[in-house]
Amino acid sequence: MYHNRLNGKCRLKFILCGLFLTVTGGICLAKEVDASSSSTRIVNIINFIRQCEPRIDWITEDILYDTVVEQIKIMKKHQLKGTFLLQYDALIDARYQKLLKGLPAEMFEVGAWWEIPQPLVENSGYKWRGRYRWDWHADVGFATGYSPKEREKLVDTYMADFKKVFGYYPKSVGSWFIDAHTLRYMYDRYGIAASCNCKDQIGTDGYTLWGGYWNQGYYPSKKNAYMPAQNAKSQIPVPIFRMLGSDPIHQYDNGLGTGWQRVVSLEPVYMGGGGDVDWCKWYFDTFVDGAAMGYGYVQAGQENSFTWKRMRQGFEIQMPMIAKLLKEGKVTVKTLGETGKWFKDKYKVTPPTSVTVLKDHSEKDQKTVWFNSRFYRANMLWDKGTMRFRDIHLFDETIASDYLTKPGTSSQCLYYTLPFVDGFRWSSLQTVAGLRLKSDDGLEIKAGTPTVNDSAVGELTVKWPTHSPEGQIVIKFNETSLSVTATGDIKPKGSAFIVIEKASGNGIKVDQTTPTFGFADLLGDQFAKNTGATKPTLATYNGDVDAWQFSNDDEAFLSYHIPHDYVPGTDIFLHVHWSQNAAGATGGTIDFKYFAIYSKGHNQASGSTFTSTPITATFSTIDINDGGSGLNQYQQHFTEVIISGASATAALFDRDDFEPDGVIELTLEMDSDNLTGTASSPFIHYVDIHYQTTSIIGTKNRIPDFYA
Repeated sequence: MYHNRLNGKCRLKFILCGLFLTVTGGICLAKEVDASSSSTRIVNIINFIRQCEPRIDWITEDILYDTVVEQIKIMKKHQLKGTFLLQYDALIDARYQKLLKGLPAEMFEVGAWWEIPQPLVENSGYKWRGRYRWDWHADVGFATGYSPKEREKLVDTYMADFKKVFGYYPKSVGSWFIDAHTLRYMYDRYGIAASCNCKDQIGTDGYTLWGGYWNQGYYPSKKNAYMPAQNAKSQIPVPIFRMLGSDPIHQYDNGLGTGWQRVVSLEPVYMGGGGDVDWCKWYFDTFVDGAAMGYGYVQAGQENSFTWKRMRQGFEIQMPMIAKLLKEGKVTVKTLGETGKWFKDKYKVTPPTSVTVLKDHSEKDQKTVWFNSRFYRANMLWDKGTMRFRDIHLFDETIASDYLTKPGTSSQCLYYTLPFVDGFRWSSLQTVAGLRLKSDDGLEIKAGTPTVNDSAVGELTVKWPTHSPEGQIVIKFNETSLSVTATGDIKPKGSAFIVIEKASGNGIKVDQTTPTFGFADLLGDQFAKNTGATKPTLATYNGDVDAWQFSNDDEAFLSYHIPHDYVPGTDIFLHVHWSQNAAGATGGTIDFKYFAIYSKGHNQASGSTFTSTPITATFSTIDINDGGSGLNQYQQHFTEVIISGASATAALFDRDDFEPDGVIELTLEMDSDNLTGTASSPFIHYVDIHYQTTSIIGTKNRIPDFYA
């Protein structure tokens, strides 16, 4: 992939190297040694082919073709499998057809590269909108620039012509980015088995893919091909593998504070990465030795637009390295289609994986761990004895991409997930963003070299021995959670690690799917405060246990205090816990009636006088026979009614008037006992109020303004 005009530094992509073997009498593959002692490390060599390159005049069709010829030669020389992906203009070129049809099928796979050139559009019956025969702008050169119906027609045209040439439909389809509608259509109608997309990047060629499953492969959401799905029913069953072999340590921060990310990758034309022998040796060492959990993955190769003259050195460095690792049993080399089949046979949903690098190739001596799952990704960076979470992004299969149902109209393309920590986009030239661990004196914790263990299935454990203060920090990752614990002299400042902003309504919510504040009770212990005719009777309930029994018109007087963990602006719900103690009850209902007044506290100028007219309403139980347990002897029943709303009425308080230290005075009357059979009069045990809580997070202040 090029940075806009292709004549500056080259970016994004990679290439592989192999072992030199002398072969006579035909082609054979380098023999793989059993590597079952560690998790699988998969190398894909993927080269994709364009017929034209309009960005640089000297790159002619002959130069592009000769580049592919040289790529094939060096892969045959080192007996390395590989995949060639054809853009449509190359697919219909007779030279490429002859070249690729002549390759041994056991060694080479031919698939589709999903950029949209002029012949594909016109052969599908549409008007070409591009500036050149192939235009790299996202609204012209990629499927996202077309309507869903147009995308399907483009796929049909390509697949029909591919089958005419090769006699089958391709199993692999790659692209810098591909939309969910196209990918799902290719699977449903043509049975593709694997895909690949660009590594994470910001701004290169106008394409931003940021926050995704950082390496290896994932099953995409049906609504967003960049977003991993959390459930099998919501995923497209085509694994997508991340391309271009990013430097796990240095790629992320390259360009920090500028809003535009530069590249350090396995790409063979990049002299600071895949074109440098020392960097390549370091990269493959970390790839083989680092904790990867289920498996490790890297893609190597290069699009022919870079030309053989520019990529040759990188190929000649990398290919012998890969072939040597293959012979030693440290890696397995597969085609993209084979990798997709292997993945689908092994994983029904996206697995957790990791990338671990504890030795730097530079003098900075940094270390990093990447963790990926179907729910989130996280990255830790160690630098000069400190550690920070550089990145945490969350995944949500329900979030549709902007391109799912309509075409993009910009020359750029933007794919994001959900940032929790974004150390690149949130940084400036002055400040490096991240989530840091600090001691109680406010200084960053400093420590020694971390260890990483992936021996427990589905879990990655990082242990970091600290010396300032002395102790150990343990970070554990699994697919749904990340935990941080500390031992020794490491203690939280104050009484808790978590600090929540003092603003009104802040707190802890429950339920990851539909987050909401939980409920708690304002308890109304029912005991008789009154005298006279409306006083309930303290009667025998069960043996030696007495309780308050209510007849028609009996009343309970109750007081409630609004606590400091009440969520402002939320409703409250009055409810009655009651039962009856006779064995002969058969059904019926009870009618309750309430009268209530409210006042704010703290002698405020407005609202500290109790409401002059009580709110009141009658509410009924359900017919007891409709309940789950019926009207059994001693069966506790629960009857609830809302007593607040968006504005005050005769039956409701205005919920916006509630605040901490407010007081509700309430009278509950048993208006009518309609129980049937030989039921007893009801016993009322509690008259409570449900309210939504910030989860025991109090207010900043004890008096108004409570949240200042």
